[in-house]
Amino acid sequence: MRKAAALILALAVTTGLAAPAAAQSAERIAAFLAVVEELGCVVNDANNLIVLDRLNMTQAEGTRIVTQLMADGRAVPQDEDLRITTGACK
Repeated sequence: MRKAAALILALAVTTGLAAPAAAQSAERIAAFLAVVEELGCVVNDANNLIVLDRLNMTQAEGTRIVTQLMADGRAVPQDEDLRITTGACK
């Protein structure tokens, strides 16, 4: 299961950083952040699919959002996880 979180993080780092900053709507990003905050501010192997399912989001869309959050400094890699660094997750 750890591979799922590592995969989304790896895809974000290797393929998405060239994506335009406005690629995802502010509403989808806010919804993603709210779900991750509710789950403890970390996306990992244990909750990756939960985040996607709750938002009815594809892995590709999740990867684009993660990429954008990392580019904006609102998320950082932490070991094999992704930690959100905004809002209540500071």
